This record gives sequence, C-alpha cells and structure tokens, in this order.
Amino acid sequence: MNKFLDILFTLPKLGYKNLILIFIYKFKKKYNIYQSLSPLGKCPALVSIDSKKIEHRFPITKNNSEYIKEANKLIDGEITFFLSDTFRIGTSPDWFYNPFKKRYFAKAGKLHWSKYKIFGNDDIKICWDLSRWSWAIILARAYKVTKKNKYINSYNSWIKSWINKNPLNSGPNWICGQECSIRLLQAIISWQILDYPLKLPNITKERKKFIEAHLERIFLTRVYAEAQQNNHWISESAVLFIGGGLINNKKYLKYGREGIEKSIRSLIMEDGTFSQYSINYHRVLLDTINQVEIWRRKLNLCEFSQRFYFKCQKAIKWFSYFVDEKSGDAPNLGGNDGSYCYQFNDFNYRDYRPSLYFASKLFNLKFEILENYINNEFEWFQIPKTVSKEKEL
Repeated sequence: MNKFLDILFTLPKLGYKNLILIFIYKFKKKYNIYQSLSPLGKCPALVSIDSKKIEHRFPITKNNSEYIKEANKLIDGEITFFLSDTFRIGTSPDWFYNPFKKRYFAKAGKLHWSKYKIFGNDDIKICWDLSRWSWAIILARAYKVTKKNKYINSYNSWIKSWINKNPLNSGPNWICGQECSIRLLQAIISWQILDYPLKLPNITKERKKFIEAHLERIFLTRVYAEAQQNNHWISESAVLFIGGGLINNKKYLKYGREGIEKSIRSLIMEDGTFSQYSINYHRVLLDTINQVEIWRRKLNLCEFSQRFYFKCQKAIKWFSYFVDEKSGDAPNLGGNDGSYCYQFNDFNYRDYRPSLYFASKLFNLKFEILENYINNEFEWFQIPKTVSKEKEL
C-alpha cells in the first residue's frame, strides 16, 4: 500500500507529458518497432586521412605540450577513463573490454541496441567512455601541430577499428542517443582540426553517410531525450542542429533548433541554475551551448531567440560564482561522472576556467578575472572572440 501511495505521489512530479513520452519509447522497444525502423547494418566507413594531402600545419601555441603528451600516451596504449583511472590496454583498443573488472561486456556488438541490457554487473559508462571519441580530437590536434605521421596513423586505425567492431545499430555504443551525439560531434571537431584552415570541414560522401547514420539514430528516440529533462535533450538537439546544418538536412536542422530552444527555456532557471544541480553537468551544458553557437556562426545560420541567449548568459553567470579565480577549481556539487567533451585545452580536468572563458566570450559577457586567460578554441575554429560589445549581466 505504501509503495502504491509513493507511486501516486511521485507521478505528478515526473510530469505527465514525460511519462507519456517514456511510455512511447518503452512500447516501441518492447514490440520491436525500433528494431524495424533502425535495422542492423554496416557502420558507414570513413576514408583514412592521407597525411600527404594535409598541407597546412597549425601554428604552435604555448600550451600544446600537454596535449601532445596525452596523444603519446594513447599511442603507447595508455587510456584514462573518466579522466581519473589510467589503464594500459594496448595500441589497438578493445571497445568492449572493462579494465576495471578485467572482463568483457556481454554480447557486445551482436545484439540490436534496443535488445541490449545496459544495467547489469558492469557500468555501461566504462564502455561508452572510450567510444565518445575524445581521442580523435587529441590525435588530430597532435598531428596538426607536429605533422608527425604516428598521430594520424593511430587516428586512422582507431576509427577503422571502431567502425568494424560497432556495426550500425548494434550493441551498447548505439543504445544511447546522447552517446551517439557526443561521438558524432567529436568526430566533426576532429575533421575541423585536420581540415584547418578551411572554415568548415570538408563533408565528403563518406563523412556525410557517417553523419546521416548518427542523426537517424538520434532522431529516432528524441522522445526519450526530451522525457529525461536533462542534458540528453540538450546534447541530442544540439547535434541534430549542427549535423543537420553541415549536411543541409532541413528536417534535422528544424528539430534540432526547436529542441535547443525548448530545452534551454525549460531546463535553465531564471537565476541560471541548471536542472541537474551539478557543477560538472553544468559545465557539460556550457560546453554544449558553446558548440551550438560556434557552428551556428560558422554555418551562417539564423540566431536563436533572445530568450535563448538570456538563459545562456544567466547559466554562465551562475557558473562563474563557483569557479575559483586562482586555481580554476569549483565545489564538487552534485553528480560527477568525469564527463568533459569537445576540449582543446591542456588544463587540469578540475580547472573550470576554460569552459567559462569560452562561454563568456561567445555569449558576450565580461569577467575581469578571465581577461588574460589563454584559450585556443577561437583560433582552431577561426571565429572572432566577440560579435558585439561585451556586457556585464
């Protein structure tokens, strides 16, 4: 009886619309609708990057040394999970190996994603972490700065390995729309790095197919993302918008823009607090909206609503209150799973200033403590630091 009352008390707090969306998602999973709409197949292959065709070298900046060290560790077979635990797993990663428990994820890569059980004896995030492709940015940047073939060779071989071991719509790495979003955006960023100084990455037919495969998967379960009322909704909308813009797909572009507008209005409160009540997830929020604004400018797309920019500025201002001026650290409030995506900097994971600085410049806010802060994202993305006069909020 008490359990029944607890459920009745909880349901309204979850939101009836969200419950309906979750019901739709569960129904489609149970009755194989997703399996029919997203059949198993080969993951679209990406052509290996030919170092002879990469003519331009990115100018060496002061803080590239740590990034190159990280690239060398990857080549030597050392991988750090969640930015805290390092394991030697070999120069050719096994995408389904759990180094914490020294065993493999069950039936990885053999089942349709809708049939894969993610809650078991192993933490699925261990599998997801390596498949977020953060290494693609690290290796691409190391090559572009040094022009040493060992970095581009590892970049090519890791991508080929991942594609071969993760057939389209199969296994754990296709389960989550947000994980697909993070992987795709980090791949796109790595192309932007390698194709520098082009304003936009060269979207070859192979890259276009890779983007389309991911966007189709993300779009398929957009109801689940919205029902979560957290960074899933923002991340997946952001990548539908960016990916749709890059391949000029009006459907994904439209749904992405609408999702970004709605999620930011809904999940950021009037004082700038983010719905997840977490310092680290708040940084994920800022890093995601940074990417949205970067690619909106690069693709010459229309601005978002004034309400969107107001909420983003409020979220940036809220975050600034918690970041220490000298160390860049912040209180470890709320959940923290080590997420730190889309990064170009070489600073410590606990240094929150890079994300704050980048966001403040993109969204035209001024913080005196950050005026002399080093940040290379603007050079890599080839965008001006401001588009209008900076202001205080």
